[in-house]
Amino acid sequence: MASKLCANCRKAASTRCSACLGAPRYNEGAGVDIDTFYCSSSCQKAHWNQHKQICKSLRSRKQLARATSILKDIVYCIFRHATRFRYASAHISDSVLHLRKEPRGTPEQPNTDDKDTFQLFSMPSDTDPLAAEAALVNQRSMEAIFYLFLWARELLLPAVGELCVEIEEYWVSIQKPKFVVKYTLGPGHVAEPDICRHWLYKLKLNNGEVWAFDPTGAEYGDPEPLCPWQEFESRTSAEIVHMETFGSAFFGNEQGQEESSSYSFVYFHVEQQNFQRLLTDKFMKEIRTEYGGKINNLLKGSDEAFEESKMKFLNDWDHNVQRAIGNFYSEREQAQMDERTRMCVARYVPDPDDELAEAYGREDYAAAMPNWMAAVDRVMSIPLPPQS
Repeated sequence: MASKLCANCRKAASTRCSACLGAPRYNEGAGVDIDTFYCSSSCQKAHWNQHKQICKSLRSRKQLARATSILKDIVYCIFRHATRFRYASAHISDSVLHLRKEPRGTPEQPNTDDKDTFQLFSMPSDTDPLAAEAALVNQRSMEAIFYLFLWARELLLPAVGELCVEIEEYWVSIQKPKFVVKYTLGPGHVAEPDICRHWLYKLKLNNGEVWAFDPTGAEYGDPEPLCPWQEFESRTSAEIVHMETFGSAFFGNEQGQEESSSYSFVYFHVEQQNFQRLLTDKFMKEIRTEYGGKINNLLKGSDEAFEESKMKFLNDWDHNVQRAIGNFYSEREQAQMDERTRMCVARYVPDPDDELAEAYGREDYAAAMPNWMAAVDRVMSIPLPPQS
């Protein structure tokens, strides 16, 4: 390995600035991406005026990498404890991810309830790690964007996370996935792969850099959550379907939903909002207090201090997710979700036989989906009478 030269005196050197060490690459070999080495602490101190602007940019990247790694782990923890799709097996062969779905219920008593229960994600112990990770996040990219909104706002946004000047939610078509997905639904029944439609974040930093943050990229074979946006586009040949403002998935403004059952659709949205509330309301207050009023303080400190803080946070989060699931299935929470769904359907979903429905036309239901989702948010804010 060739020796490195001290940035100050040009002697052989092997030590890098610990403050920016480990920052992700943005533009290999150009400007701020050039490694800076020192032969001694005195040379490092003498060179600080030349290095500090580069160091500042690299520290921003390093903090971004820390934030996105935590955000990915947050949503993975939710998915591990609260999955609806069970797979009996997963393996990758010839650029195809084969997922064999686990049947629900029994042939005599199949589970056809619209309100599926959360289950613990599991895979056979000999499953390839990438295949298992892809199965965990398969078809859940939009769900991840929904659950991560409050956390991403705390860790990334200006005046809060102080990293990004803009965050956008992108729905893209992945043209060059590392693998496509085939589902085995039963004996002799294999579903051909669909085009991979996928949600992710586009992040614009204060220093002008543009990054792709994809917490569920393992779905198509890219488990690393962070890379430059240009690299993401080049690697995946992603075609943009449409772009949404930050928070659109959370607030229910996404377009193009097509559901056959209005009640089950509204119930699902109510359920998602309710589970999110149980996950975050109490826990985020506790974490904010623990870190001096700003959750993004979690990202600070030396590499060792950060890893220790991250481990503690994720352990606490794991316990919190399990607690939230227990509360979610309490009689009180389930009754409230049923009541809120009925309120929403009664107030905002026209009966097929009423005059309003006739005025809209018989095919208005798919077009009305965004309004229903916004209506759910309004109904969720209506206090229910206390249960006896």
